[in-house]
Amino acid sequence: MMNGKLVNRLRQWGYLLKVMALSFFGLSIVFTASCTEKKIVSAKNGNVKGWWKVYTPDNSGLPRSSYGVVALAIDLQGNIWIGVEAGVGLTEFDGEDWRVYNTRNSGLPDDNVWCLAVDLQGNLWIGTWGGGLAKFDGENWIVYKPIIDTNITSPPVMWESHVWSIAIDPWQNVWVGIYNPWGTKYGGLAKFDGKDWKVYDVNNSGLPYDWIDALAVDLQGNVWVGT
Repeated sequence: MMNGKLVNRLRQWGYLLKVMALSFFGLSIVFTASCTEKKIVSAKNGNVKGWWKVYTPDNSGLPRSSYGVVALAIDLQGNIWIGVEAGVGLTEFDGEDWRVYNTRNSGLPDDNVWCLAVDLQGNLWIGTWGGGLAKFDGENWIVYKPIIDTNITSPPVMWESHVWSIAIDPWQNVWVGIYNPWGTKYGGLAKFDGKDWKVYDVNNSGLPYDWIDALAVDLQGNVWVGT
């Protein structure tokens, strides 16, 4: 079943009214049922009406927070990574055990995880609300700060920077939507090829607005940008 058809079916059945994150792995899907009810819902083999399992803080290792799940990603081993707003960090679920990563027990730069993506090498890319971008390979952490100048390749520390969205293209370039809510100077779309960075904004490209809410890459490698 194509992703769009599945989303339409979910919407028809009323399951997509408050969905904040959606991730596909094989024939299974995992998505949040509500941004306010703090739930993870799994529907097996595309059967979103006949088979459900709901994970909450009361019946699982999903951390408690005042907000809900805002990001999901599934890695190459099938582990589910969960980003929860409100300062509770990053959660990993391998199907049996739960593990929470935060700024106190790992290299996560900020406990507000806003977006997630996995590349073909199995690296998890983590966008945070204020701590920049992090890459986690299962053992090591690398933290990147959003660039404020396209002429530099080693961006300065910018703790106020926010990463709103991440997408990885077929060539494994990492595309990052960044924005500073207190000013547009640091906003735009950043591209990282593993070595060099380039930032596109309203001043140097056809980008219509510097606040990037959503990113996706199609099969032809085109980057779709939601502002």
